[in-house]
Amino acid sequence: MILKKLLKKLGVDVQRIIVASVPLDVMDIKEINPKIPESALKGIETRVNHIHNDINRKKNSLNPEKNNCIG
Repeated sequence: MILKKLLKKLGVDVQRIIVASVPLDVMDIKEINPKIPESALKGIETRVNHIHNDINRKKNSLNPEKNNCIG
């Protein structure tokens, strides 16, 4: 959140900021913690999918003529 406040002070529109509390790829978690249980990865995968959906929705709302999707 500190970064978000800094960006706001610099004039960035906060509507263009998406904060992700997880990496954008589940395999990154697996590399960081190879012993993570598969059951935990399922929850993380759900959160990652939600972040990708948020990014796509934000992209479409801010620039609807470009419908390129992430993920």
